[in-house]
Amino acid sequence: MPPRLILDENPEFGITTTWEEDGEGRETIVSWQDMDPHLKHNHDVREAGTDGFTESRQLHLKARVPTTVYDSWLREAMTLKIPLYDKEALRKFVRGKLAQNQRFVIGRRASGRVGYGD
Repeated sequence: MPPRLILDENPEFGITTTWEEDGEGRETIVSWQDMDPHLKHNHDVREAGTDGFTESRQLHLKARVPTTVYDSWLREAMTLKIPLYDKEALRKFVRGKLAQNQRFVIGRRASGRVGYGD
């Protein structure tokens, strides 16, 4: 079995990062995340009938995407030469990804604004 070394484990987010060698001299850094808690949370919020709104209806949760999935989307955006500083282009790209991956969508309408921390 090729060598594998755990570089980081984050139990809070369920992310594990390892260094792996494939036996042919190639080395890879691999991260993976247990998505079951995220998908269960999304399902529970959808089933609660709130459509992702808080009680005050001031905040509306549109989607909850696991960190590793979002990271892979950003890598794909860079491959497609979408500038990460262009927030509108990035929002459009992420909206398209959410349309393709409905299991991450909370609210009934996924066409709303996608926000980012500044």
